[in-house]
Amino acid sequence: MGLTGCTQKLTQQRPSATAPLPNAPFTSIADWYVVSFLDAYHADLERYRLKIGGIVDHGLSISVPALRTQFENVVQPITLACVANPPQGGLRSAGYFRGVRVRDVLAAASMSDRAEAAIITGLDGYVALPSIKELLRPESMLAFDMGPSPSTLAPLTVEHGFPLRIMLPGLYGYIQPKWIDSITIADDRGYQDVLRGSIEYANGHMQLASGFSKPVEGQTVREGVIKVFGYAFGDGRPIAKVEVRVDGGPWQPAEIVFNTPFDDLPPFVWVLWTFDWNAVQGDRTLDARATYTDGTTQFEERRFPYSGGSIASIPLTVIPVPPR
Repeated sequence: MGLTGCTQKLTQQRPSATAPLPNAPFTSIADWYVVSFLDAYHADLERYRLKIGGIVDHGLSISVPALRTQFENVVQPITLACVANPPQGGLRSAGYFRGVRVRDVLAAASMSDRAEAAIITGLDGYVALPSIKELLRPESMLAFDMGPSPSTLAPLTVEHGFPLRIMLPGLYGYIQPKWIDSITIADDRGYQDVLRGSIEYANGHMQLASGFSKPVEGQTVREGVIKVFGYAFGDGRPIAKVEVRVDGGPWQPAEIVFNTPFDDLPPFVWVLWTFDWNAVQGDRTLDARATYTDGTTQFEERRFPYSGGSIASIPLTVIPVPPR
């Protein structure tokens, strides 16, 4: 249940095998990371109904075709990560999703003013408890399609939550059940309050993270100027800058080249950056860190139990350019 689900035995964990680059910023469906704590659920679309209950005036039982036709459809790009994703880990992906706003569906059910929290249950039995505040954000959605671009959107695959999953941009995946069965509205936040009193990010907000896309960890490269590529993402606060450090030296600015202030993209999508590195022969280490516009930056140290907010580091070996 909730964050405790991350300590259950995994039935499936498959990191993304690729990292984003400026010419391929979004993840193909085949390469999206997968984390499941319970077995994937194969739902019958014709029989499936999303149930809205609890302290609402009008309980709902609604099919995906009805969601598609009775509510405004929205399409938005989202970066998603697992809370257990380490620095340089592959449990992160980004893509486009189509669905309907959660707040529109809750409005149709006439949710009570006393609502404080929601109990979201998957068809597989997994449970998460996001706050009502998170559900009512305009970007929170019930998604039925996904793809690497708006033109390639297709129904969710089984391993990614077919026929319906909840997407709460800026939050970790553990608080966004797949194969969603029901949303029960409650006026008691007791369980959430217990978690928040003991775990720093039990509210699910993603830590500020960065990583290297190219070159890759442990790679051997030729000396000279090398174009380094990477990414950074977080909880939706705008990322102001990314910096790179060579062998523990001073931090140097990288250039953000994707999801800049001039791009028509939301802050819930990762930024991509480049750095021109004058590589000198020997064993080298590159570090990367990102910083929000409010000044919050990544941790130098690894933190227990999850270190996703720590700076990224990769070792590289630089060899001479062969003589002509």
